[in-house]
Amino acid sequence: MTVYSYGTTGDANDRLSRISCIGDGTDAHATYQYLGTGTIVTEDYGDPNETNRPKVRLDYTGTDHSYSGFDRFGRIADQLWRDYGNSQDADRFQYGYDRVGNRTWKENTVSSGTVDLDELYDYDDLYQLIAADRGQLTGHPSTPAISSPDFEQDWTLDGLGNWSAFDDDGDSQTRDHNAANE
Repeated sequence: MTVYSYGTTGDANDRLSRISCIGDGTDAHATYQYLGTGTIVTEDYGDPNETNRPKVRLDYTGTDHSYSGFDRFGRIADQLWRDYGNSQDADRFQYGYDRVGNRTWKENTVSSGTVDLDELYDYDDLYQLIAADRGQLTGHPSTPAISSPDFEQDWTLDGLGNWSAFDDDGDSQTRDHNAANE
């Protein structure tokens, strides 16, 4: 049975109706800490001594509790999953944004050199996603590019934002829409 805990009666989590812990009634499987009313800054998966649970913790706080995982606009800039039993990061993603807040790139710092899982995104003048490529990110943050992409998707959008064409690694599709935009 899954039990959702909202903290101690009367504390901030209880008053704001936000989950502080998910468990089975006996053990906590995940615990959460917040910045402000709803921004999760740590997500901790259980006791590192348990054998049947992941031993990771999502942490946006940074070593000096400066919330270095967020940029100055509160967007996620550095998503770090720490591994309890290891000094290395379990997983880590860093993100870049354009002036209007669209995510323009994602770098997977843990997979670098083994499997290239970095991503680069492109938008049209209406800030609609029109391309996504995966491979090894180079030249970031000023001039990001994907070298040797192993995954590419491109969308051609009509005036209403519907796909008129879609290209998935060379496999192309086209679509038509009637006057009712169906």
